[in-house]
Amino acid sequence: MGEITYDDIKRNFSKEDLAQYNSLSKEFVTLVGNKSNSELWNMLQNLCRLRVVLDDIHILRDKYDFSKGSLFFNVWRMNPSTKKVEEMR
Repeated sequence: MGEITYDDIKRNFSKEDLAQYNSLSKEFVTLVGNKSNSELWNMLQNLCRLRVVLDDIHILRDKYDFSKGSLFFNVWRMNPSTKKVEEMR
């Protein structure tokens, strides 16, 4: 599956879902703006507004076949104990 663009979303989402998606996307940008990978990783370890927004975006995208299972957000870190990369999607 190729990458999904915003044009794909505009074309396929219902008017109501698109309005909600736009609102959630604006909030997402505000929440992640100027944050490093380490800060984002630490934020996502606990229930926070960012996790709620990501869950809501995932639920919206999962309603449509063309976007099911597509990656929206990925953050990673190097685990200091194991020296392995860990990812959160």
